Amino acid sequence: MKRLSRSVFGLMLVAASVLCFNALSMAAEQPLQVGVFEADVTLPLGHPCYPSYEPLETTEFPLLAKGVVIGRGDDRYVICAVDWCEICNSAHTVVRE
Repeated sequence: MKRLSRSVFGLMLVAASVLCFNALSMAAEQPLQVGVFEADVTLPLGHPCYPSYEPLETTEFPLLAKGVVIGRGDDRYVICAVDWCEICNSAHTVVRE
């Protein structure tokens, strides 16, 4: 079985999301709006990292958050994928904000 590349998977996710939310908005008076985003969420140098809690000295690869924002009127829905393996407790609140 052939694996999908990340870009193809991302396009499929966007297409599926648009189709689902478009079906929901057919009866609505306001048009469906779709946008994509990418944000650098790399920890700052000096931040204590899991699991060693030693300060981060270098960054080899940036950590990214990628997603789709789907909106209609005042309603917004976000589908987001983050490179981190865990987002817990207060860090989860900070990431959502």
